[in-house]
Amino acid sequence: MPVAPRCPGCGAQLSAPSPAGRSRCEFCGTEVAVPQYGPPVAYPPARPAPAPPPGMLQAPPSLPSSPLFGRRRRVKPGMIALILAGVLAFGGALAYFIWYMCWSRVDGAVTHRSGVMGDWTVSFDGCRSGDAFGSGFFGADFVSESPRVHLQLQGSGSRDAVLLVAGPGRSEDEALELRQKDCAVFDVLVEAGGAEVNGVDSVQGRLKVDCPTPGGGRLQADLAFRACH
Repeated sequence: MPVAPRCPGCGAQLSAPSPAGRSRCEFCGTEVAVPQYGPPVAYPPARPAPAPPPGMLQAPPSLPSSPLFGRRRRVKPGMIALILAGVLAFGGALAYFIWYMCWSRVDGAVTHRSGVMGDWTVSFDGCRSGDAFGSGFFGADFVSESPRVHLQLQGSGSRDAVLLVAGPGRSEDEALELRQKDCAVFDVLVEAGGAEVNGVDSVQGRLKVDCPTPGGGRLQADLAFRACH
């Protein structure tokens, strides 16, 4: 039986040639032209490459070039401070918005001179929306404890508004009723406050009046109010 040709480079037996009559050595890679004549040659099956000698370490496979295996970046202290400043600024703005929308505030004062109701000047710590009362009117309500003075503003504008004033020692049933026609100055504005607190629609606005009162008295008020609920 004919013997399979050997590689001229390393002497190993060659595998079966390609249709073009060439064979590549499995061990050293030498390409050899194998003549195609004579009886068929019995080629041995291809053998795997020999294992490395004991004690010889193989090189580990290289890791793919990917951002996952890249160098980790350290966050700079300046970037951390910038992020914290942004979070604090946002939190402060949110807290101010909640405070502005939900905390009622009244600026200004109301003064009365002479007449039946006597002399007094009051300011108010807060206000209530007319929607909070059982009657459910559109307007604002103001109460001062020292001295006890109760003002109630009903209506949205100067033409239709009514100002009820219960001075010190007087009940709400004895409140003085003032309208635009009764006063030298009667500038009133009440509008929706854009928020709802505990089911009550808030209001905001202004009140500026200069009105005569019974007994030769005079009532002057200059108020700006917001977040009444």
